[in-house]
Parts: sequence; C-alpha cells; structure tokens
Amino acid sequence: MESIVIDGVKIYLTKPDPVPTRWIGRGEVVTKLKAALMCLESETPLSPSLIGEPGLGKTTLACNMSREFELPV
Repeated sequence: MESIVIDGVKIYLTKPDPVPTRWIGRGEVVTKLKAALMCLESETPLSPSLIGEPGLGKTTLACNMSREFELPV
C-alpha cells in the first residue's frame, strides 16, 4: 500500500474507488462545471465549489465529472 508523510504523520493511500453512478440531473450544471474546469495550457482552471443540501447529487456529479475527464475519484 502506498503511503505519504505529512507533518510527520504517515498516511496510507488506497486505490481509487470505482463509482458506478450516472448523473441524470440538469445538463446545464454539467456544462457550466466543464467550462469552469477546462482551460488552455497557460491558464489555471477555476475551483468551483459544489454546495447544497445532502442528497442533491453533489458527489454523483463530481464522480461523473471525473469520468468525463478520465480522472480517478
């Protein structure tokens, strides 16, 4: 198992979780989030925050976006 040390504390890293969910919410939310994350090589992407009540699908949306950009969760 891979580990790192931060401020003298050893932290063990796990493998990325496969998250078999699918975003079925409003498409414009995905479009706006994609626009915030995409940038040219010389630019820094924005850092959007997903806020809202529990159960709205924030985690599902984030997992869907990780698949869109081929990144691990």
